[in-house]
Amino acid sequence: WRHISMSNIIKLAPDAASADDILEDALGSFKELLIIGWDKDGDFLRVMTSSSLSSADSVFLMKLFETALITNVLQDA
Repeated sequence: WRHISMSNIIKLAPDAASADDILEDALGSFKELLIIGWDKDGDFLRVMTSSSLSSADSVFLMKLFETALITNVLQDA
């Protein structure tokens, strides 16, 4: 696993940002990524990853994010 510091986890978007705003702002900023969200109708959970991200890495990212949420490590934008 890569060395990840919990202090490096931040909330990147202001509360008022739309999904499209966040994706546009993130363009070109990531080597690997995991996107989790509801489709536009709010009916289906969608998950997308970059092709280089393994299933194990995806689970690791989700657990890391979950820990950050639970421990209030996320910073407000």
